[in-house]
Amino acid sequence: MTNPFQAGIKFFYKLYTKLLNHFMLSLIINVFSYFITFCGSIIYVHMLGKYNFGLYTFAFNVVSFFLLVNGFGAASGILQYVSTAKTEAERQNYLRFAFQIGTLFNLCISVLIILYALIMPL
Repeated sequence: MTNPFQAGIKFFYKLYTKLLNHFMLSLIINVFSYFITFCGSIIYVHMLGKYNFGLYTFAFNVVSFFLLVNGFGAASGILQYVSTAKTEAERQNYLRFAFQIGTLFNLCISVLIILYALIMPL
């Protein structure tokens, strides 16, 4: 018969090893992803040339700047409301509302990006 202290240590050891395994897997995947991105940028430079790659990078940064406001945290907010909804119909209404507002907001961002591209020269 094991005492509660040993059972607690065994539980936390299992939890620790499981979390460590997931962490290592996530770390390896992220490092691999960054490596592929780095190799891709080297290939892009060779394919496009320095000047065109600079234009591509500038345009990508402009789009990334606009996408910072993508959603304004609506996904996290809607998850909170959906998780506290009492009925399935209420959950569906929250999700439908979030989808409609999210689509409208993303269309507005798209229009702003297009207007910026038309107004501002590269």
